[in-house]
Amino acid sequence: MIAGPGGFEGPYDEVEFLDRVEGDRELAEEIIQLFLDQCTQTLPDIREALNSGDLGLLSRLAHSVKGSVGIFGARDSVAAALGLETAAGEGDRAAAKAAWVRLEMEIQRLTAALQEKVGGTAPCDF
Repeated sequence: MIAGPGGFEGPYDEVEFLDRVEGDRELAEEIIQLFLDQCTQTLPDIREALNSGDLGLLSRLAHSVKGSVGIFGARDSVAAALGLETAAGEGDRAAAKAAWVRLEMEIQRLTAALQEKVGGTAPCDF
């Protein structure tokens, strides 16, 4: 996954993630599984908040996702979550809808890669 010094390819930075868990691969797998379990609950909540126009809740949920994906060094997912959090915080429903599309795509990429890492066969289904 590593593209070279200071860069990486793919939906997350495995070296950064393992550094954050001090190389503990068992802990890394537990965190991955917790994230995969959580995303099946959180992402539908985001969709519902967006559809209902609850931008306050949407901003809080996006902030939570941003923190959750941050541990993996998933820069694209973090940026997408930040975009959604910002749009919702500014009350811009149209921008929030566009940001949701990007976040959904990035989370699908991330969950697929994480599922593969822990031996799963399918990404988190939401």
